Amino acid sequence: MGIGIREANQRAGDDLLSAYPNPFTERTTLRYTSHGGRVLIQVFNEQGQLLQTAVNQPTAPGTYTVDVDLGPLPSGVYYARFQNEGSQQVRNLLKVQ
Repeated sequence: MGIGIREANQRAGDDLLSAYPNPFTERTTLRYTSHGGRVLIQVFNEQGQLLQTAVNQPTAPGTYTVDVDLGPLPSGVYYARFQNEGSQQVRNLLKVQ
């Protein structure tokens, strides 16, 4: 069941995805909030290439965490994209030495 424009706009300011630590050296933990339904969290590099799918499954409403290991990758900026039903958020991830 989809959500209406009004409900989507009311949720626009929700913090659905956060990362800590950020900046990080090897791994970071993504904390996300599901409204129920399928959750997809993917990590991309600056060129938009998909590097990792951290979560891709139906998830009950609630707040969860997932550990993301980017240790083998070079330092730089990466992006975590969260999608859940009609909601989407992107967070910058900064990997440092």
